[in-house]
Amino acid sequence: MEEVVIIHLSDLHFSESDFWERPPEKSNWPHRSGHDPYMLIALDKILKSFRWDKIVISGDLSRIGHTDSFGYVKNWLYGEIIAPNGQRIGLKLAEDRNDCILVPGNHDCFNGGKIQHSLTNYDKCFPHISGSKVIRTEANGISINFHLYDSTYPKGGFAKGHIYPVNFSRFKTNDETLDIVVVHHHLAQHPEHKRHRTLEMVNTDDFLAFLLSENINAVLFGHTHERFFENVSAEMLKKYILIKRKYGRWFGSILLKYWFSQKMPSLSFNRIPTKSGRFPSFDKYFEYLYLRDVLKEKDILGPDKFKGPQHFYDHVKSFRSDYGKEIKKVRQKKVAFSMSPSPCYSGGEKNGFHRLIFRRKNSKFWCECQYYKWDGNDFVFTDKKT
Repeated sequence: MEEVVIIHLSDLHFSESDFWERPPEKSNWPHRSGHDPYMLIALDKILKSFRWDKIVISGDLSRIGHTDSFGYVKNWLYGEIIAPNGQRIGLKLAEDRNDCILVPGNHDCFNGGKIQHSLTNYDKCFPHISGSKVIRTEANGISINFHLYDSTYPKGGFAKGHIYPVNFSRFKTNDETLDIVVVHHHLAQHPEHKRHRTLEMVNTDDFLAFLLSENINAVLFGHTHERFFENVSAEMLKKYILIKRKYGRWFGSILLKYWFSQKMPSLSFNRIPTKSGRFPSFDKYFEYLYLRDVLKEKDILGPDKFKGPQHFYDHVKSFRSDYGKEIKKVRQKKVAFSMSPSPCYSGGEKNGFHRLIFRRKNSKFWCECQYYKWDGNDFVFTDKKT
């Protein structure tokens, strides 16, 4: 059985003014915390202790997007830096082999300030993405496509994200290729995690429906410093959200919150309502976005053009004879969702990282997630999930 091992890191938050000191508490919240140097030393040690093929860092490499912090990150990845104990640490990766895959996060967009502004400093040290980008590489005889998305949002204040629909372009994939999407902002989370609407991507629903309709194998993200892993399908997500349709609108919304507190995964959506103010089900909204953004169906109309949900459903159903089989297929395919915590953020309480093992058998990929958690001294293997 062929396999590819990927280390998924996120939210390193390297400091800039003094590499080995946490910025003083008097500095402006929530930018006060950078990385913990001793966690970084332990991370460097464990990454050198076992096999992996690629490292993916899903954004927030820096504390506030300062040029010096990006320089430290780059030196650690591709060269060496000196630790507080005088030890030299560094992964010495090969830049020209795509051993490390990176996307920016909202902190990287601060550009040395306190809110999202631009990626000028980030782009001085790392490859510019320009909305979206595909990196094609290979490992152990398996072709890998990394689909990178910049979810930073200069209009989003401190933490909101956005991906412009112009970057939703169909993937040229096949079952023999491992296709992995990397983005900073979270698309799913465990229901036990506290929801912060100010941290979310403003068009999560559009982007998620687009991804699930494509032939992808995994989505890697971070942002909240929490962890989450699950192999999910669009069909599974539909079953959770459609419970709302069985009850009245007000009662259904209350029940939905309770349902998500018991089940997983949970998602945030910004669905467009019909003229009556009622929202369409995720089931039909998924089909609508799939027809509109992926298949580029010119005659498809949004919910806001119809009096109520049923009129919208009838409209979407009229296209099903042409695309029904394709929609059914993408709903049933399972995709690995990996939300990695921060491995070395000094202000964190749940530091760690994911080691993802993608195995291919009979032209199908399946992902196993191994979680390594910081125990106060080292990163230790905690559990695995398939």
